[in-house]
Amino acid sequence: MATESYGDVLFSSARDNEQTRLDGLTRALDPVSFQTLHDLGVGPGWRCLDVGAGTGTVSSWLSRTVHGPVTAVDRDITFLARKRSHLDVVHADINHTDFLPGEFDLVHARLLMMHLRQREELLPRMLSWVRPGGLLVLTDGVSLHPRQYHHPAYREVMTGHFRMMANVIGSDLHFASRYPQILTDLGLAKVGLLAHHPIIGMNPGFATFVAHTLEQSESHLLADGIAQATLDEAVAHVRRPETREMFIAMLTAWGHKSHGVDR
Repeated sequence: MATESYGDVLFSSARDNEQTRLDGLTRALDPVSFQTLHDLGVGPGWRCLDVGAGTGTVSSWLSRTVHGPVTAVDRDITFLARKRSHLDVVHADINHTDFLPGEFDLVHARLLMMHLRQREELLPRMLSWVRPGGLLVLTDGVSLHPRQYHHPAYREVMTGHFRMMANVIGSDLHFASRYPQILTDLGLAKVGLLAHHPIIGMNPGFATFVAHTLEQSESHLLADGIAQATLDEAVAHVRRPETREMFIAMLTAWGHKSHGVDR
């Protein structure tokens, strides 16, 4: 059973390498996120909410794009504190805060819902903050079949890692695959889905992100039966420049709030 929340201990901002870990992730994901939001029509004058804003790279891009302030909410604003000039930073747990109905043209969350135990209950609330005709955009990771991890030690560690994430912090590495049906059931229109597979060794910084993720998870993985030698071999494999492996598939789903949806 899950015993803590993301960021309490595992992936805490207090970790020495957490900023570096997240910077590696954003370097890999930001180009796709920015292009997707651009293609969906986000532009000047939009009122935007970035939920679980993290290091604030998406919030900052949105602010430049809409030519105005963007609301960025996170339960840990350590990495947002330096970006207040163009962001309305809200220090809050999204499960225990609220916004006005129809307040935003865009509500966006990246790599948040998969880690929240209340994800099913939160989605209708998030939709209520979107104006009729506005956008809800969600990006989360989906774990792959073990056979898609080619190196034996890496395969074993990945399998253990995703099991550990579910057991310790309640992550659901399959939830995003349901987004098209969930958004349709919520009454959204023009529902779409984009799959993105960042590759270790090919996406800038992604190897750094994966290696630091496994290193931060070490005590949990060892307690779950992964041998130290196996973990060390997997991390070394990730750090080799010639390695080409996937970690998780990134799924971005979106939909427009219909004018007749009262949620």
